[in-house]
Amino acid sequence: MAKVPNFLSKRQSGGSSCRNGSFLSQEGGNFALLFAIFGTAAAIMFGVAISFAGLISARDQLDSNADAAVLAAVSRSVIKPGVASSTQIAASTTVAQNLFAGGTTPPNTTVATPTITVTVNSGVYVATLSYTAQYTLPFGSILGISTLPVSATVSATSSAASNSAPRYVDIYVLVDASGSMGIGATMNDITLMDSTSGMDGASGGCSVACHAIGTDTVAHNAGATLRFDVVRNAVEQITQSAETLNANGPLVIRMGLYSFATGFTTLHDISSDIPDVYSAAQSMTLQGYDAGTNAATALQALQSKINSGDPVIGNGSSVGSPQVFVILATDAISNSTDNQSASTWVSSPTFVPFSPNAVPDPVNNGVMDLEGLDPGQCGALKSAGINMMTLDTTYLINPADMVSGTPGYLRYNYISSTLAGSTASNMAACASNPSFALAASAPQDILNDMQQLFNTATQSTPRLTQ
Repeated sequence: MAKVPNFLSKRQSGGSSCRNGSFLSQEGGNFALLFAIFGTAAAIMFGVAISFAGLISARDQLDSNADAAVLAAVSRSVIKPGVASSTQIAASTTVAQNLFAGGTTPPNTTVATPTITVTVNSGVYVATLSYTAQYTLPFGSILGISTLPVSATVSATSSAASNSAPRYVDIYVLVDASGSMGIGATMNDITLMDSTSGMDGASGGCSVACHAIGTDTVAHNAGATLRFDVVRNAVEQITQSAETLNANGPLVIRMGLYSFATGFTTLHDISSDIPDVYSAAQSMTLQGYDAGTNAATALQALQSKINSGDPVIGNGSSVGSPQVFVILATDAISNSTDNQSASTWVSSPTFVPFSPNAVPDPVNNGVMDLEGLDPGQCGALKSAGINMMTLDTTYLINPADMVSGTPGYLRYNYISSTLAGSTASNMAACASNPSFALAASAPQDILNDMQQLFNTATQSTPRLTQ
């Protein structure tokens, strides 16, 4: 950015003397003069502060627009394999132009058309954008200058040989298949399930479809969509994306699919046969008869799976050294109940206590310890070089279930008042970095966030170089 000139230049003015007595003898006039002098100085200082604050804000916004433009221009989603360099340069230039032009224009700022250049050397693309702008000072008349220039040059570089060298990525998807994922996908679905007989395995309705074997089918027959259905659709969606990327090259993606409730289930081990993984996703179901949620055991089991594989966790440069990602999709609430019959509730012997936890639900014979996801259980995976990604599907609670006297009301109130507030921070701490932790409740947002995590795992990572 160009240096801001010192616009507070010295201004000459004529002086005058007091002809009628000393300074002290003219108190009224001198106080008025002093007030005028200091008042003017205060106005100037106020104008300077407001003007520079606006100038800095404008510069930051334009820099952000420029960064986004050059990063997009050299991203994997724009740099296509097998495209002539001249065609690719033109496409990347257009992307940068459109993104910068579409960015937020700061108030009081006039921005000129930027200069954009895209070059390539040995498969590495560099996008450079230079912009200039004029910021109109809100108090220009006081300061004696109406505008100041703002300018900067930024560059971004694609990953090495991003359009030619294969990049190997292994993606392990771990999905919460416990009872709470059998809740209606939206409040409308919950209302529909509550009014549908047979949802509780007998004659009545309930919010959570898996409180008895087969009641998810009852929910579907009634026209309700479950939260688990949405997550399954999201997994199907990213497997289709993986198949497309593998077909077009040069990316080589393998995927594995796993689910958990009280226990851990392998739906499909890591494989490059993406259509087969897609079939496994289609057949994915909720687990057990009112199974609990034991995320700690599931994460440990998944690490054992990854460690037992042939490739070494690496940088993606070869088939024997893939980058490894785990996408954990869960509502981030754990509980200790194990698979049970209709009359017996037991506590899982492998449940790992994590604070805060409590036993707020006498309906379940006092054995349902409830707690949030323990982010410490993700530490071993991250230490092994695995990129942890989290999708918090958010625990959706029907307000009617929180009314005193209804079944499970203590449980739901405890989740709402004590556990829900730490869900986001737990999931963020589990992820390898904050951008790898997303949260969504609405079905379309869950689909979008799952796709975003997949895109992050499979795209080249451009970097700002200037």
